[in-house]
Amino acid sequence: MNSRKLGLLLGLMLLMVLTVGNMVFAQVDNVILMIGDGMGVDQMSIARYYKGQELAMDKLETTGFSTTHSANSYVTDSAAGGTAIATGYKTNNGWLSVRPNGAKPRTLLESAQHQDKKVGLVTTTRITHATPASFAAHINNRDKENQIAEQILNHKVDVLLGGGQRHFLPQSQDGRREDGKNLLDNAENMGYEVVQNRSDLMSEAYTSQKLLGVFTNSHMSYELNRSEQKEPSIAEMTEVALNKLNNDQEGFFLMVEGGRIDHAAHGNDVAGVVGDLLAFDRAVKQAMEFIENHPDTLLIVTADHETGGLGLSNGEYKIKPEVIQKISKTASYIGSKINEERTNIRAVVNKYANVSLTNKEVEEIKNAKGSYEPGNTIGKILSNKAMVDWTTRAHTGAAVPVIATGSGSDKFTGLMDNTDLFDLIAETANYRTTKEVDIAQ
Repeated sequence: MNSRKLGLLLGLMLLMVLTVGNMVFAQVDNVILMIGDGMGVDQMSIARYYKGQELAMDKLETTGFSTTHSANSYVTDSAAGGTAIATGYKTNNGWLSVRPNGAKPRTLLESAQHQDKKVGLVTTTRITHATPASFAAHINNRDKENQIAEQILNHKVDVLLGGGQRHFLPQSQDGRREDGKNLLDNAENMGYEVVQNRSDLMSEAYTSQKLLGVFTNSHMSYELNRSEQKEPSIAEMTEVALNKLNNDQEGFFLMVEGGRIDHAAHGNDVAGVVGDLLAFDRAVKQAMEFIENHPDTLLIVTADHETGGLGLSNGEYKIKPEVIQKISKTASYIGSKINEERTNIRAVVNKYANVSLTNKEVEEIKNAKGSYEPGNTIGKILSNKAMVDWTTRAHTGAAVPVIATGSGSDKFTGLMDNTDLFDLIAETANYRTTKEVDIAQ
């Protein structure tokens, strides 16, 4: 072999080594994990049909699917589903980052903190609710939200944005805390800037390194019902969180949850699902725009489970997204406007959903008992008019989408288990090579 050919061969080999090296050792400083609670492929599809074009998340580079069963059921709840993603371990429904044997595995958020990265949690539910809590709390009962609030604060999460004021305030201030503690005051003493409305959040006139925003007493409003003057959108919260967390050389970990997609699906409310899913998609777009200027970022979009068993047909081989486009409020909101005598059903439904009810449908709503059932019944009726259907008002065991972009996203393909997401994220971001347990206090 002459010297010229040898030189070309050596150069090619060097190029291959550098290319492989860049693939394996691509730097990932920032991780953005976005969870559409209850978001299955059909929820994404109906939002796509409503919009009339692809979603922002459709433009991500890689696609896979994740199984979602928990340690004690083929059908997970959000606590066990969140725990699997956060820790890489299955647990029982209702348990938060505590394994069935009592071990408390380190979460992705804790692993990031262990490497001096900034961390954040954003949600449209209470910040103490199952999915965000699975990343910053360890407790075997998801309903103990007062304790979860304390655990999250004690974790010193840099950015916390969502609802749930009631678990930070004493009963004397319309809270749920029987111990009399005011955790919002405690948070300020810990160095948090505390904001409770959209204008204060968007002003970004912060003097503290840490930010706690709790904007509603319980969950934040559905997107269709949200007051733009009072509550920030999930996209706005994501933008603020990214700006706040990005001021650090070591990088960050951020979990963003579109939590009320799930709640609308529980109520079989197709318009509510679409409204909150599109709001979540706008938050995904914010993250995508961030990645354009920060290529050392990995973005993963997934769900903890599917809710409602949504079917894109009610048996007549057609769907009518135009029906959904005319609905201005969620089914639960419409139900709340029906008077006690149930004499204004037609007028209220026509006002907010722009549909005429049959006599049978009016009777179904009139006979719906309890505080939730009128809204649930309206949701089912409006879904039927849009020619989609539901199999349940609970979660299902369906696999959910996993889509990703950015540095290291090529690993998130094929069929995986939800526990694999922890391993893939930890490996890609170099958080650790093995799972560590019994270190969280």
